[in-house]
Amino acid sequence: LEHTRREFSSESKMPLNQAATSDPQRVWLQLANGRKLAITDEGDGSSGVVIAMHGSPGSVRDFRYLGAHLERAGVRVVRIDFPG
Repeated sequence: LEHTRREFSSESKMPLNQAATSDPQRVWLQLANGRKLAITDEGDGSSGVVIAMHGSPGSVRDFRYLGAHLERAGVRVVRIDFPG
């Protein structure tokens, strides 16, 4: 796999100690087996894509602090909300 590195100006960096959060609206998908699965999708993807999967117990909100920083860095963040 090819790894790319993107440089950022100091203005585009968000200090990790800031309490910026990202909590996008969930989109519901109907699976072939009849179950429903919720996902969120944010960011433009110019710096790559991250698929975030939570543990149990958990939800897509587990990534609300990380999502804000990744989105600001141009990363597309797709969070999967597993049932349970």
